[in-house]
Order: sequence, then C-alpha cells, then structure tokens
Amino acid sequence: MKNRKLFFKRFVMGIVIFFMAVFELQMIWGSVYISKTVTKERRNSYASALEIYSSNLEQQLKQIDDFLLQSVMIENDARSILESTTELNQYLAEVRMRDTFDEELSQLKMLSGVMWYGKTANVTKKVIRMRRGQNNASVISKWIAANTEGLLKKVKENAYVDWFVYEVEGSQILVRILNNRETYMIGWLDISQIFQEFEKTLSDVKEEKIFLKAGNETAFQDKIQSDKIETEKGYQIIEPQNSHQVALCLALKQNGFYQKMTNLSIVVPLVLIVSGILIMLFSFVMAKYFIRPMDDLRNAMIKMQEGDLEVRLNQQNLFYEFQLLNRNFDRMAEKIKELKIEVYENQLEKQNVEMQYLKHQIKPHFLTNCLNTIKNLLFLEEYEKAEQFTLLLGKNIRYDLSEKTEVTLEEEINHIKNYIALSEIRYGNQLKLHLDIQETLFECKIPAMLIQTFVENSVKHEMSPEEVLHIWVKVWEEKERLHITVEDSGQGFEEEILEKLKNGESVMHNGMEHFGISNVKRRLNIIYGDAAEIHFSNEENRAKENKAKVTIELPASEDLNRAKAEIKLPANKGLNKTNAEIDLSANKGLNKIEFFAEQAEWNNIDKNECDDTSRQLAIKGEEADESESEK
Repeated sequence: MKNRKLFFKRFVMGIVIFFMAVFELQMIWGSVYISKTVTKERRNSYASALEIYSSNLEQQLKQIDDFLLQSVMIENDARSILESTTELNQYLAEVRMRDTFDEELSQLKMLSGVMWYGKTANVTKKVIRMRRGQNNASVISKWIAANTEGLLKKVKENAYVDWFVYEVEGSQILVRILNNRETYMIGWLDISQIFQEFEKTLSDVKEEKIFLKAGNETAFQDKIQSDKIETEKGYQIIEPQNSHQVALCLALKQNGFYQKMTNLSIVVPLVLIVSGILIMLFSFVMAKYFIRPMDDLRNAMIKMQEGDLEVRLNQQNLFYEFQLLNRNFDRMAEKIKELKIEVYENQLEKQNVEMQYLKHQIKPHFLTNCLNTIKNLLFLEEYEKAEQFTLLLGKNIRYDLSEKTEVTLEEEINHIKNYIALSEIRYGNQLKLHLDIQETLFECKIPAMLIQTFVENSVKHEMSPEEVLHIWVKVWEEKERLHITVEDSGQGFEEEILEKLKNGESVMHNGMEHFGISNVKRRLNIIYGDAAEIHFSNEENRAKENKAKVTIELPASEDLNRAKAEIKLPANKGLNKTNAEIDLSANKGLNKIEFFAEQAEWNNIDKNECDDTSRQLAIKGEEADESESEK
C-alpha cells in the first residue's frame, strides 16, 4: 500500500514536472519566436516609415526639378541679362528673376537656395537667392557661386546622376543642376533639415543612425557616425521597400534594442520557473484584486468614451494603487463634466456678448443726428456736402454692421477717419485728430471698434463750440506687446467715474450703463483673457489741466511679427508716423477734406463758407435736439 502511494506520488510529480518542462520549452520557443517576430516587425515598420518619407521626399524633389527645368527653359529674362545692350534692361531682368526665385523659395519649403548661371563668350552672369535663417546659408551660397565650374564639370562626368552630395563648412547639401545651352539652374537642399524632419518619427528608439543615399553617394548626420558604421561590425542597414533616387536609410546597432530582445529569451525561462510556483497561489488574489479592478476601469473608460460622465468606480477592498487610480479617475470624470459645462457656458456668454455688441453697433441717437444733419444740409441747399455726408455715413454704417470681430489696425484707423469726417461736417474746424503709429503695425489684427469707441466717447462728451478738441491716437509695439493710447484735450474723467473705471465697476450715464467701455472690456477678456490690459487716467497737459487718457495693451499676434518683417506701406495711405494730421484723401470716392481752419477746403468751399455752414448746422442740430427732448 505504501509503495502504491509512493508510486502514485512520484507518478503525479513526474507528470507535473513533465508538463512544466514542456510548458517551459514552449515558452522558451515562444519567447525566441516573439523576439524574432518583434525584430522583423520593427524592421518592417522602419522600412515602411522610410518608404513613406522617401516617397514624400521624392515628390518634393520632383517639384524642385520642375521649377528648375521651367526656369532654365524659359529664357526671356536670361536672354535679356546675357544679350541686352542696355544696363537698365539687364538690371530689370535680374530683378524679375530674383522676385521669381523668392516666390518659389516661399512655396518650396525644402529648397534652401537657387542660382541661375549664364555664360557666353563675352558675358558671365549669376543670380543667386537663398532662404534666410538656415544654418550656414550665406556660406553655402558663396561656396556655390565660387565653385560653379567645378559643379558643372562633375555633372558632365556623371550624367546619369541627378542629385549630388557636398559638404560645405560642416554642412551637407544636396545639389541639382539643369542646363539649356549656355544657361544653368542650380538648386540645393540642406540635408540636416531632412534628418530633423524624419527624426520626429523615431523618438522611441535611440540606437538608430540616419543617413541619406543619393546615387552612389552617402550623407550621414555627422562624421563620427559615418566612421563607426563603415568600420565597425554589428550594424543592420534598413532601406526603403522600393528604390529611390534619393532615399533615407537607417543603421541599427545589434547590441541595442534587438540584442535586448535576444537576452530576454534567456531570462524568460527563469521567470517562468518562479511564476509557475507562485501562479496557483496568487491566481485567486490576482483575479480579485487586479483583473477585476482593471476590467471595471476599462468598462468605466468605455462608458465615459460613449458620453456617460456620471460613471464612478468602487474604491473599497482594493490595493492602495487601485484606490488611488480609481479616485483619480473619479476626479477626472468630475473635472471633465465641470469643464464641459464651463465651456458651454463660456460659449453662451461669448455669443451673448457678440449679440449685444452687434445690437448696439446701430446707435439710434447718432443715426438720428446724422439724418438731421443731412436734412439741414438739404435745407441749406448744400447738395454736394449732403452727398459727401451720405457717402461717409454709408461707410460708417457698413463698418458698424460688419460681422468681423477682428479687423486690421488700418481698417480701424480708416473707420475713425470716416467718423471724424462726419463729425467735422457738423462741428466745423472744432475737431483735430493726431496719429502716431508705427508703419509696421497697420496689418496687425485688433478687436473691431476698439479704438473707435474711445474716440467717439471723446467727441460725444468733450466737444465744445468754444474750444478746439484735440484727440491723440498713438500705437506702438514694445516687448512683444501692442500699446494703444487715446487722449483728448477735454476736461478729463470725473474723479468718481475714473475711480469706477479703475476698479472695473459699471459706469452709469443718465441712468444708463456706459455700454461702450463695458463692451470693450468684455470682448478683450473673451479674446485675450488676462493677457490684455486697459487703464484709465487723467494726465496733466502743458496748461496744467487734466486730460483723459486710455491705455490699452495687447499681446503681439503672429500678424504683428510678420508685419514687422514684411509690411511696407504705400505712400498714399493717408497716415504719417509722427503726430500726423488727418488726410482723408485715402477714402475712395471722396474729395479731399482738411481739418485745419487755415486749410479748410471742401469742393472749392472757402474757410468762411465752411464755418458758416457748420454754424448753421449746429444751430439746426440744437433745434432738432430740443424738439426731440420736448417730444
């Protein structure tokens, strides 16, 4: 009986050992197979990535080829440069060619520079353009110009090769040359830019070395990598799946990731022995405290993905890590719910502000005064001025009703000029506007009606028939911020109103909220958040009298940065830089209107006639206001 029991125990133990040995052998074979499979899959993955990028690179090179071929075949400017008998024609042809090259450089992002080279028995000319900002751009351009003959000689010796690799002062470039009779087009690319673009897709592995093949020539990222790959063993070369004229390749070191996969196949059996002993002991614990919580978390994430933001996880009888994970998940779900509600409320608030803004753009009182002015002009038989006033009013209303929330600074200034022109008709020479604006800022974007609101407030509250009202508008850029100031020569802000403006409180006027300033503040907050600032103050002028001043600071936009480098204003913009007086000649379809008494001129109406008409309009405007008040 004892022998039978001992035999049975040994038999059972032998079966267990046998199956465990078979299981471990299968796991060893599986780990080796997985290692090889992963290696193969990663190799194929790299090859696919190389194929995609090389195909894309080939398309971009084809576009550059087309441009170079078109430039060398169309010989109008080339003939003018080489054969023209006048220096002016040669110069104009070179200018046209440079402009064409600059335009193509802006469109072909991969192209670093281009040069046209023409040579006859008596004349040798070169026109070269390059992309600014790249490494050694100027050095490479000078090298191309100095070694043109050597480049052409190499092309003739290797007619079957399209692109050549050169190293210039530590920078590697790809060069392409096309010719038509005695004219040549030379284009070049910065190879480091190609490497940088491709490296973004390889951030997960650090053992690979990128190099570029163009025909029989090779370009590495640096000389050290080139020497190691060419002299040391253990590198695996991966190329694109298809052949390309210019292609990216990878050199993978075998003692890197792939060697780690091989070592893993040795460690796995040892781990299996330990895990085989412990797996039965911990299977129940893992099922209860690990697998089930993970399933609950996965199901909760699926429900949240489907839109159920009320899903929550149980945090009882779990390990601390799962309690922490579930607690953070619940907080995340609650935060997402709150943010979703907050975003919806912000959208509603923004829509409400925009609706109020559009609603209040149509100013009934201002429109009524304008119509009364037109009526009075017609009554005084000032038909031409009535026509001018109607055109100005039409432009004013069209701008007010525009749905654009942002406009260029130039558009805003033109609208202010238009408004001043309307006010000038009514008040005569009692109003002067001064502008001090940096020329590079006219194309930057600002909220619509931003400056106009404060100019209109100055005219509305500070206009006086006894004194000339001066309004100064200054715009400049400093420390990546746009600064705008609006000042007038009036009586300044009342202390009570100024205190409310500084504290961000609503300002009431005749029982009504001062919506214009409130509108500007809310729109600035919606568009820029805390990045925008607006300040109100009274500043002492030369006569030691307080004058109102509004200062606005906005973050510099991309339009502003681009304008600083590109914008050049034409001479007829009607806006001078320093203390400019208003010249409405820039308004299309309008005759010239000067705002100073000594230069008052409107359709050949002299100064006295202009002042008389303005006084009559003012009298009739006051009568209309009194009549309106009585009603």
